[in-house]
Amino acid sequence: MEGKCLRVGINQYQRKKALTEAQERLNARCEQIKSQVFEIKVQVKSTAKNIVDETKAKGGAALYRGTEFVGIKKRLLNVRTAVFRLYENYCKKMMQHDIIGLTETA
Repeated sequence: MEGKCLRVGINQYQRKKALTEAQERLNARCEQIKSQVFEIKVQVKSTAKNIVDETKAKGGAALYRGTEFVGIKKRLLNVRTAVFRLYENYCKKMMQHDIIGLTETA
């Protein structure tokens, strides 16, 4: 009877040991896969960024050529200059109001 109990105990120990080893192997493999996925994710982001940057550069150049071709480049530059001047005037007026406000409250 003791021999039988001893064999059952050894079998349980071997099963637990085998399960523990299998679990450790699976955990190691899982970490390896996570690492590979992270590396791939970084590569994909880098590639996507490069593609977007190239597309932006090509698109900007194409837009610039298109505006020259259509003849609206000069008008667009005039609009940009006008907006810049309006912004400068706005800033100056706001500074004047701040100065007036400071002198009135003082």
